[in-house]
Formats: sequence, C-alpha cells, structure tokens
Amino acid sequence: MANTKSVALIFLCLFMSICGVAILLDSLVMTTPESQRYEGYHNAANFHVFSYMFPAFLISAGAITYKSMYVEQESVTRQAYFAVLGLAMFWATGLADPETGVLGYVRYSVANVNALRVAWEENNATVQYNGFDRGEFAKYGLTAFPMPKELEREESEIDREDLRAVLAAMILIYISSALLFLGAIGDKILILFTQETYTRRERNIQLLSMISAALGGMAAFTLWTSDAAADPNHVFYDTVIGMAVYSVLIGGSIFLGIIHNDDVVIQTGVFFGGFFGLSSPIKLWQMEGLADSPLIKNLITPSMDLGSAESAELDRYRVGATLAILSTIIGVVAACIHLGKSISAKADQVPFNAVSVAGLGVTGLLTLIGCSLQWSVTLDALEKIDAEESPRINAANFYIFLILLAWFGIFAQSLDIAELTPLGYVSGGILFSTLLGFSNIGTHDRQLWMIDNSFAGINELRIYLSKHTHESVRAFDLGEKVYKEAFAAAILFYLAFPLSVLFSTGLKAQKTWSQGMPKKLVFLGAVVSLIGFVCLFSAGHKLSGPPVHKATNADAAEVLQGFCQGEGFNMLFDFGDFNGTQTCFREIQNMEGERYTLNLLLPPMPSDSKYGEIMILGPLSMFVAMNMVIGALMTHSILIKTSMIMSMIMFLGLGYAMVVQVGEPEEGGFVIKSRKCDVKECEVYTNGVIFVFFHSLLVLAAGSVMLKHSLKEAKLDVKAEEMEKDAMPKSIPQPETDQSDIQVTNV
Repeated sequence: MANTKSVALIFLCLFMSICGVAILLDSLVMTTPESQRYEGYHNAANFHVFSYMFPAFLISAGAITYKSMYVEQESVTRQAYFAVLGLAMFWATGLADPETGVLGYVRYSVANVNALRVAWEENNATVQYNGFDRGEFAKYGLTAFPMPKELEREESEIDREDLRAVLAAMILIYISSALLFLGAIGDKILILFTQETYTRRERNIQLLSMISAALGGMAAFTLWTSDAAADPNHVFYDTVIGMAVYSVLIGGSIFLGIIHNDDVVIQTGVFFGGFFGLSSPIKLWQMEGLADSPLIKNLITPSMDLGSAESAELDRYRVGATLAILSTIIGVVAACIHLGKSISAKADQVPFNAVSVAGLGVTGLLTLIGCSLQWSVTLDALEKIDAEESPRINAANFYIFLILLAWFGIFAQSLDIAELTPLGYVSGGILFSTLLGFSNIGTHDRQLWMIDNSFAGINELRIYLSKHTHESVRAFDLGEKVYKEAFAAAILFYLAFPLSVLFSTGLKAQKTWSQGMPKKLVFLGAVVSLIGFVCLFSAGHKLSGPPVHKATNADAAEVLQGFCQGEGFNMLFDFGDFNGTQTCFREIQNMEGERYTLNLLLPPMPSDSKYGEIMILGPLSMFVAMNMVIGALMTHSILIKTSMIMSMIMFLGLGYAMVVQVGEPEEGGFVIKSRKCDVKECEVYTNGVIFVFFHSLLVLAAGSVMLKHSLKEAKLDVKAEEMEKDAMPKSIPQPETDQSDIQVTNV
C-alpha cells in the first residue's frame, strides 16, 4: 500500500515545481518582444527552464512506481539519480548556465538567484533596468546578471512585479528541489550514535561525515559573508559564490548519504570532491595572484591600495578555501571507509591482476615525467617576470600535483582493497574537471597559458607550435623550448590516462551485468558520439577557430621599464593600458588573441565564438563514450557512474544550438545571430550539438540499466560467498574444564 505521506510530498513538490516553471516561462514571454519570441535566446531560455521538469518527473515517477519517496537501490530509477544529482550540482554552481543574453535572469545558479535577491533588496530602478553588467570585468569573461524587464519600457516605467515573480519562482523551485532530494534519499533520518545496532566503526564514520558537513557549512558561511558574495559586480563574485555552494553540497551529500546508507549520494559527493573540492587551494592562490594585479586593484578601488580591507577580504577567502578542502578530504575518507563494506563496493571492486599493476606502473612513470616537465615550465615562465615566489606558482604546482593524485586513485583500483576503490570517483572528478578546463591555470594566468591540460588548451598549443615561429605569444618573452616541453607533458598525460583507465579494469570482464540491450545502447552511443564529434570539429574555422591564431608577439621590447615584472605582472593583461604595460611587449597585444576568464570555475565561453563550446561538448562526448565502452566491456561500474554524471553537461548543451542562427544580429542584438556563421557552418555545428544531446540520453538509459544489474549481481555474489562459508566444516569446540570442580584425592 502506498505511503500516504510520501504521495502527499510527491504531489506537493510537483505542484511547486510546475508553478515555478510556469511563472518563469510566462516571464520569458512577457519580457521578449513579440517579433523575436521562440527563436534565439528565447528558445534557449525556454529549454533551460523546462529542463528542470526532467529530474522532477524522474524522481516523482520512481516514487509513484515504488509507492514511496524512497526507491530501492536495485532499480533503474534509483541509478538514474547519478545523472539527477550531477545536473543539480552543475545548475547550482553555474557550470551549466546557458547563453541567454538579456534573458539570463532565469538561470538556476545560486549566483544568479543571489543577484536577483540583491536587486530586490536594493529597490533601485536603475539596477532592475540595467542589471549587473559587470563593468570593465565583462571584457575578461565575466557574465552579466540581467534583470527581468519589458524592453519596450523606459527606465522610469520599470516596476518590481516582474522581479518579484521571478524571485518567487526561483524560491519555489529551490524548495521543491530540496524536498525531492530529502524525500528521495530516505523516509526518515537515522538518529546519530544512539542506535544500539551501530558498531563503533559505523559511529566513527558518521562522526567523520558530520565533521565534513560542518566544515563545509563553515566554509560556505565564511565565503558567503565576504564582500565579493554581496556584490554581483565584484570580480570574484562568481568564484566565491561557486566555492560556497560546492563546499556545502559536497560535505552535506556525503553526510546525508552515510546516515541514510545511500551509496548513490555518497559516490556522487566523492566524485564532486575531486571535481571541485580538491581544487579549492588553486582558486585561492589565483585570487591572491589577481589581487596583486594593478588592473584589478584599480577596478576595485581608485586608490590602488586596499590596505587592511584587502587583507581582511583575502583572509576570508583563505579561511573558506582551507575549510573547503579539509571538508572534502575528511568526507572522502569517511566515504571510502563506509563504501568499503557496501554492496556497491563489491560491484566496483576489481580483482588483483599483476599485468594491470605493471601497466599502471608504466603509466605512472609517464605521468610523473609529464608532471616534472610542467613543473619545470612553470618555474621558467614565472622566473622570467620575477614571480617565482608568488601565489601563482603555488596554484600551478598544486594543479599539476592533482594530476599525479588522479593517477594514484586509478592505480588504487588494481590493489583489490575495498576501502581504496572509491578513490576512482575522486580520480574521475579530477580528470573530467582538468580535461574540460573547469580546473585550469592557463585560462586564468596569461603568463602560464601553456599550463592547460584541457583539450582546448592543448589544441591551442599545438596550433602555436605548428607555426614554426620563435615568437612568444601571451606569455612574456619565453622561448619556443618552454612551449615544446609543455606540449610534450600534455601528450604524455593524454597517452597515460586512457591506458591507466584501461589497465585499472583488470583487462577482462569479471561479471555479466553489461550483456544484452545495454551493451548495444553503449555502442550505439559511441557511434552517435563520433558523428557529433566530427560535426563539431567540421563546423569551420571562422566559427570554431582558436583565439591563439590572432595573438601577437609577446617578446620583450627593446627598452624595458621597471614595472615589466613582479608578482602581478601579466597574470591578466590591461588592454586599457592603465599602467603602460603595452610598452613591455614588442607588439601591441590584442583582446582577440586571448582565451581568458576571471571566473575561476569555468573555461572561457565568449559569445562571439563557439570554440569554447565545441572544445567542451565534443571531447566530453568522446571521453564519456570511451568510459562507457570500457566500462561495459570490462564490467567496471565506476566508469559508468562518472559518465552518467558528466553526460548532463551534454544534455544541457542543446541550448547552445538554439542561439546560433544565420545572418546579422537584429537591432539591439537581442537575438544572437553569429556574424561569423554561414548556412553550412551553422547546420554542421547544430547537428553536432544535437548528436551529443542524443548521446547523453543513450548514456542515461544504458547506464541506469547496467548499474541496476551490477548491484543485483553483486548481492548474489555476496550471498554465494556467505553460503559457501556456512557450508565449510566447522571444528568442534572442546569443552572447557572448570578447575573448581576437580576434586583432589589423596592416595
């Protein structure tokens, strides 16, 4: 019989979700000119808003089917939660924000919702009319935060009704999301430490997870109360808000997963610990480096010297980042210990194989050589500008170290130690974040642009070296040898990690759960992915050409000034030439040759070029296809789970195809129609994005079914082992003699 409370909660959540989505869709219609509705930005915004109903209906359908908000883990619906939780994290942190121009107020990121809240509290008609346009920082990859308004109205005619409606819709959606999540992971929360059935080991795990959640909450509070988080125009607003969000979500998901004994939530939290949490020090050191830049100081305050105010603000970032990484490390430790005894660990575990260990040793050597080369390149590049003791070198060194840590997590799969098996999720998070450019050095530090292991960065480095010139670009006065070493290191990484993943599976299928229709869907997805990849990379040079083609000579000028070096020099370039840095270079530096963003959570995604989108969607689809094929052939469930999480970026990428249209922009640029896009280029690009979108659906379907079968097979294996153990002959215990009953008789 259905659980009445669960059914009531389901319908309440669905009602709130539908109301919130309906309000946003109505607002989009009201704020879009009638002649431009259902095209361009409007289509992309509609898709983004309505896509929320996908996870809402998925959770609700599963709950109704199983007559409870809690769905058993051995079900297709339950395993699909990997994708749902990934989608929620990407939305909240802003990684999946669409390109919607003046309709961007419907984005689900916490940064956007907070900007709406700030605009509401300020009660300023100018802010509501213009939004937060980010000022000079918009040139450096920061996205504006527009407010809902009818474009035909003048500023004096703006009222607060539109803003209030959108803010209310966002609140409804966030509340319904929280209720759906809490209801989906369990009917009730277990009481910590008090149940007699808990062993000491379980109580220790719960304590560790609670500490992780507490530290994550403290990190979020510290960052949320900073000046950057209170001002949507601040240069570090996106980064600080994103760090606060992922800190509390990583610690909270591991904690809730452990106390509910929900492996799906725990494993997703561990994955994002690698994807986000472990890179917190990198973002901290990058913010410290940027704070030393004269340009940033000038744009924040006219005095160029923040003094104690600057120090106090940076201290908040330091405390927040430190708490964030401590929360992540403790949470991962608790999760590894907990998962070591779970059924899902049995499904994930790979038996020891000497050949695999030997192969992983070779890939480890390749990875170490690549790391050594990049450490050397980093030192050479920063020594050139006398910044080798700046926070910038710390950020680069730790970024490279995480590559080595990712290899160790993969290597741990071959050791047949249950508690180390979950490190595969950490490695998956680190690698996806690095290979797609979400964790990066080169796109946030101009002098170190070659320290970029993303597909987009390596492609730019390849193109630069193919010119066979000895001129440095972007980085100040570096020789070609440095670039060659950086490219060699990247090649070693891209050679080592696919082989590492393959060797970590044991090189043979251990189980049978991937047989049948799921395996066919996996191979179909690989074909669809390949077609999408080819389409995207055939879109044409004008649409997808890398910016490095336009970069000018960055060799040193004949006469150098004293300001042509230092800790903040050339981390980002002052194209307004505030302090005369143009005179340091042999040629005038141009913005068109840059691939740079001040948002430390994202790679550059300029609206006038599709290079950033192509270099995320295309490679991501291929990486996911590779993982799915290897995971299905070798029955390695960790590869399946991480692929399902990342496939949601491919799912949301469909919005990018909706804003590309042929022709010149209309007056005001409301509907984006790329000036660099002819009919053939647009069609090829759009087809590629559509193929990638369909690939994400195939990944979700095949992955959910395979993971369901993997858990069932793991349970049968456990039962078989227990029966075998019970069937073994047991030694008959000898009765103990009670010495007190022995009577001593004197003969």
